[in-house]
Amino acid sequence: MNRLGESYLRKSELKVLSVLNKHRKGLTWSELLKETRLSKSTLYEALRRLKEMGLVSKAIRDDYKAVYRAEVTRGALETLATI
Repeated sequence: MNRLGESYLRKSELKVLSVLNKHRKGLTWSELLKETRLSKSTLYEALRRLKEMGLVSKAIRDDYKAVYRAEVTRGALETLATI
């Protein structure tokens, strides 16, 4: 949060959302780590914050793997990136 108590998205969080939005079926932790090229701790923190904000959810993919999915539309993501 900034000094006014407002939430904002960090670059790492925008990167995670961007990657997840390209993979609508979702990505596993390992796949997301590889795609984003973030450190494990940065990815963990980004996912934690995004889940708290309701922008990312965890689901089970068709191949029965646990995956993360973006809960925002492509248009909303583009708007967030420009702010």
